[in-house]
Amino acid sequence: MKDKNQTLIEEIKKAEHALMIHLENLITSDILISCISLVEKRIALELFLDVENKLILKENPFLYNKCCELINKGGSVFLIKNNTTTKNWKCLIDFREFIYYATEEGQPIHETDQDTLVFQNALIDFQRKRQDGTPYLIGRDIKIRINVSEPLILKGDTVEVNWEVDGAFKVIVQGLGEVEAYGRKKIKLEQDTIIKIGASNNHQFQFKAIQVRVSEADPEITYDIGYISEGTMQYNSLVNSDLHPHVYGVSKGNQVKLTWNLPKATEVKIIPFDKSETVGEYTFIPSSSLQIEIKALIFNKTFNRKIQILVFPIPLLKENLISVIPLETYKYSISIPLLLNEKTEHFPAFKKQEYLNLRKKIFKERSYYSEGINFKTLKEGLFNFLKEKYSPRMGIIKAIQSIQSYYEQPKSNRRNTKDSL
Repeated sequence: MKDKNQTLIEEIKKAEHALMIHLENLITSDILISCISLVEKRIALELFLDVENKLILKENPFLYNKCCELINKGGSVFLIKNNTTTKNWKCLIDFREFIYYATEEGQPIHETDQDTLVFQNALIDFQRKRQDGTPYLIGRDIKIRINVSEPLILKGDTVEVNWEVDGAFKVIVQGLGEVEAYGRKKIKLEQDTIIKIGASNNHQFQFKAIQVRVSEADPEITYDIGYISEGTMQYNSLVNSDLHPHVYGVSKGNQVKLTWNLPKATEVKIIPFDKSETVGEYTFIPSSSLQIEIKALIFNKTFNRKIQILVFPIPLLKENLISVIPLETYKYSISIPLLLNEKTEHFPAFKKQEYLNLRKKIFKERSYYSEGINFKTLKEGLFNFLKEKYSPRMGIIKAIQSIQSYYEQPKSNRRNTKDSL
């Protein structure tokens, strides 16, 4: 079995841009020499040592000189208080690979999926070490502070980089060239980017790096929403159209079920239901139209998904219709009324001639079916009629499209309808 320090040395040689190491054991000369060779290649390196190493460095001149050489050539060394007793190590390579050594496993464990909770926690842990740690050998050292406005942006968006450098004669930001000691710059990014800053004076170099992750699209907030049929108690999903995404219509009194699945999120809030599980479901009966908001903390950034539920208090049901002499209905053995009752007659879409046209359209489209026309068919015909009538008026057509689920039941569930005329 390899010595765990030798394993660490082999792993950190993979670094090309940035490296963070937390050594829970005492520092050794071979680790320091390996770190020096990396900073000589202009790799931004941060070494976090347990505070007990302070005495070792003070009493061992060779280790002390190597530590000074590492700092003067661009590396950073921090002393931290560690509560663990594992005496192992962990390192983050180029913000893309997290490696830690576990005694019980006897070999290094690699985490390369940046979206996993283990990887995200490692990033947070190293950030906390940097904030809580004590820089070693402060004197004429260069001090660099660099941050970005957003650690995660969407492809093509801009991010603002801010930097402050003390004690340096020359400051260079990768991609921007030589800059002033204090400054900020907005840059547009198309892919994951490590932003590196270097500074120098007569005595030393110093390098720091920070990563900005770029997502191809808004991280997916996966959910489903639908209603539970009163008659069959079967669930019918409403997420079946992209005409007006995230806006759905339901009839008043129906049970509505929301389900969500956000395994990559570290925090979740479902408003107004006060739910916080990353995976879950919730059933409710809306009394009026409402907005549901799903907030998820992903990659240390909050993303929102707003869902609009439109509640219709007067659905198109049998009691809204009147019986008249049927016309051309002998083919279907059903009765379709000529007009709606007087209570809804004042609506523009329900005028006599318009309804006649709608009725003929339904007959034409359904003539090849052996089954009878039912209320779902009538609703679908009405929906298509409204779309055709108002198609030149985008404001109205978008409103009609937003309630498509009220008129059209998902195809996969249509066989369950039992409301034939």
